Amino acid sequence: MKNICTYIFIIAAWMSAASCSKFLEEKTDDFDFLTPDNFPQTEKDAELLLDGTLGKFRGQNYYDRAYYFLAEVSGELVNSNATTGSRYDFDAYTWLPNNEYLVNLWGTSYSIIDGANTMIAKVPVASQITAQKKSWYTSAGRFIRALAYFNLVRNYGKLPLISAPITDPNQAANLTRSEIGEVYKLIEEDLKFASDSLPVSWPDNLPGRPDRGSARGLLAKVYATMAGEPLKDNSKWAAAASYAKMVIDEGHYELLPDFSALWKVANNNNKESIFAIQYYSSGTGVSVMSVQSRPANVNAESGWDYWSTTVAFMNEFPDTDKRKAATFLTTMDNKNYPAFSAGKPYINKWIDAGRSNFKDNNLRTNLNVPVVRFADVLLTYAEAENEAAGPANAYAALNRVRDRAGLPALSGLTQAQFRDSVRKERTHEMAFEYNRRYDLIRWGQLTQVMGADSLAKKAYTPQKALYPIPENELLLNPKLGQNDGY
Repeated sequence: MKNICTYIFIIAAWMSAASCSKFLEEKTDDFDFLTPDNFPQTEKDAELLLDGTLGKFRGQNYYDRAYYFLAEVSGELVNSNATTGSRYDFDAYTWLPNNEYLVNLWGTSYSIIDGANTMIAKVPVASQITAQKKSWYTSAGRFIRALAYFNLVRNYGKLPLISAPITDPNQAANLTRSEIGEVYKLIEEDLKFASDSLPVSWPDNLPGRPDRGSARGLLAKVYATMAGEPLKDNSKWAAAASYAKMVIDEGHYELLPDFSALWKVANNNNKESIFAIQYYSSGTGVSVMSVQSRPANVNAESGWDYWSTTVAFMNEFPDTDKRKAATFLTTMDNKNYPAFSAGKPYINKWIDAGRSNFKDNNLRTNLNVPVVRFADVLLTYAEAENEAAGPANAYAALNRVRDRAGLPALSGLTQAQFRDSVRKERTHEMAFEYNRRYDLIRWGQLTQVMGADSLAKKAYTPQKALYPIPENELLLNPKLGQNDGY
């Protein structure tokens, strides 16, 4: 576990904030004598630490690339367009413990966790921050730590559980793994604390910081995951419904009338966005999701052709579903290019670059990545309420999502029929948004679906519901034990 030294983190945080200073415009003169012992002291310090920690979610080691292979390409709805190598391995279920994306997500996640732990430990004793702001920044740190652990535990299972800053790298060589339930216990505690302590909104409405709705929306998602495989804690369905309903009843968020508007750079941080990974206009803040998602043979609009989807999935959407055109890309400039005519639709959600010339900005874009959006919360509530108490009070939330899609309202379903309906709705509404593998796992469907996938079934085993801990981590620390997933 190499990148979890506090002093190194602080320097990295400073550099991140300097290149993507969406939050901060202040001079850096005040930071000439920073050390791990005296940082942070002021609100500017805490802001720098928050921005630097959040900034690690951006980039190709996390939401910009690595995490997409683990979350979506390993499902049946997104195909890697590579035929060999580390990208292909997630499509074919042939990854090894030294796969670069497995290594990158693990290392970056623990770097984020150490930054969050620094916030949690150091902000409360900072000498020049008000009590209210201490509570907010500490809670933001706990939200960030919970999100990083949630992403880790769903992928790797049992984990080294670190809840304090590591100042001596040798500490990392003696860590053991905690059980999955223990990891979720920390996630739950962090998000409940953040739910009670974060503001409804931050002063000046600067985007990208976790707020109360972020914590409650993510906690609802966590509880729905705990209710499914592998924990199967049915008591969490009611908790998921309760926290999702808090977000709904607060009235702070709403569905955008036009689903396609969600995928426009101009609409970043809209009323449907509860928490999103922020991409800025310059430096390391720009995203490559758009160029990775574009086909390679469309002239001026060409991209890197990393992944595409399937005709079969596209055909699940009736033509009356208003989400269909915004979800699937089959033509550019009103032309049918070879990639499309060969029966390979692409993913339209990530295409918009927010500019007329795609080649501007080195093909990068500023489109945010949603982590929790209001439609996600509505569907979580509908699913959890149905599982906890039947469908009677779950229709309204589900039908709000269907209404925007132009689909008729549902009624008169049994609990089992409602379950099937809400799962289908979630699959269509949340397609390609870093959810598919984890939905299949918690629904107990991964073996059925990937065992039938034409490519993955050649190497799939139920053990592959977990990814292996990176090989270099096991070499550095044999106490981590044997890998559970391969």
